[in-house]
Amino acid sequence: GNATIDQNDYGSLRATSETNGKWQSALSNIPIPPSGKWYAECTASSTSPMYTHIGCANIPPVSTLNGTIRDSTGSVRFDYGYNGTVYVDNLPNQSGGSTWSGSTVIGICLDCDNKEGYFLHDGANWDGGTATKVSWSTQFVTALEAYNVYFMSDRYRKTGQGAGYQTWNFGSYAFTHAAPTGYQPFCMAMYEKGDPVLTG
Repeated sequence: GNATIDQNDYGSLRATSETNGKWQSALSNIPIPPSGKWYAECTASSTSPMYTHIGCANIPPVSTLNGTIRDSTGSVRFDYGYNGTVYVDNLPNQSGGSTWSGSTVIGICLDCDNKEGYFLHDGANWDGGTATKVSWSTQFVTALEAYNVYFMSDRYRKTGQGAGYQTWNFGSYAFTHAAPTGYQPFCMAMYEKGDPVLTG
């Protein structure tokens, strides 16, 4: 809770951090399928990079929700933090990536076939070198196979800081940076995979 979620132009999703001194989470409403290679972008506004995480997470049991989805018992995540670190629950963090300042476009590259992924920072690889892929934990894969992993943004608004926002583009309009070779826009997932969970 504690985030205002608006549908933006062309079906994109914007989460606006409204409350001072609180973490505010937002999730997409379509789960990520357990196979395929998918790409989406999330643009953090100039006031948003401070204490922001962008990536994926599951929906933990309501009874264990505590502050943020990322920090709740039963939550699993794969996200890229403002501090240049990639987090995967139950595995070592991957540090040394680019930190965020100003308006930033984060690309999320999910290789669900090989159970790994990586991030782009304003079109460049998150670690400044080759596209270092990060393997997902067993717990994350289990949630993925249960259709319980969603795109996520999570931001802490400091007192006195502006109301930053994170705007998601799942491919219904042109990406700021082209999807990597072999990765499809996430909006194609429901058509390509034909999963009843996604197509109804």
